[in-house]
Amino acid sequence: MQCLAQRGEYSKIVAYNQQVGHAMDYQVLLNQLVFGNPAGAVDFAKALATAEGGPLIDLQAATETFLSANAIQEATSFLLEALKPDKAEHTFLQTKLLEINLIGGAPQIADAILQNKIFTHFDKAHVAKLCEHAGLWQRAAENFKDIGDIKRTFKNSHAVVSQRGAREGKDGWFSGPTNTPCRTPSSSSRFSPPSRRTTPLC
Repeated sequence: MQCLAQRGEYSKIVAYNQQVGHAMDYQVLLNQLVFGNPAGAVDFAKALATAEGGPLIDLQAATETFLSANAIQEATSFLLEALKPDKAEHTFLQTKLLEINLIGGAPQIADAILQNKIFTHFDKAHVAKLCEHAGLWQRAAENFKDIGDIKRTFKNSHAVVSQRGAREGKDGWFSGPTNTPCRTPSSSSRFSPPSRRTTPLC
């Protein structure tokens, strides 16, 4: 098993132990791997979680192992694989997966998960609040149940859009495709542009 671990063949460790009937504390090995070889730890955890006959590791304990090392990306990768069956018993972990990305600086990951409806048993009220704080207005509205929360979400989203539009349009300035400041000639200007020129002058 040591040779298999050194070569990074973690899935074979699981197969070997199952074949010979050897009892092993996989959590201990995962704890060691996550700090020295995070990528290998993910592969190993996935193999344990999806082993034939059921998971060979506690999914929540494995998740906490990754999070204790601040390995949010690795925890996300592991959970996306381990939670594929979309079971109601995994409500907490589905919620945790969305939470760590919404709070941990990767809201686009949570947005993609919600958009593709990969999971359906997460705490929708909690996730909706996190989406609202992250500026994912549509996802927030989709998961709120209270009509007051939904109205507030849309109101806030329109307010943010209006504020951005006001800042970009202040004094007639705006950023074009090349981020070059341009000004639209005012109606009171006496300058007559060449014939057939209708675009703003920069």
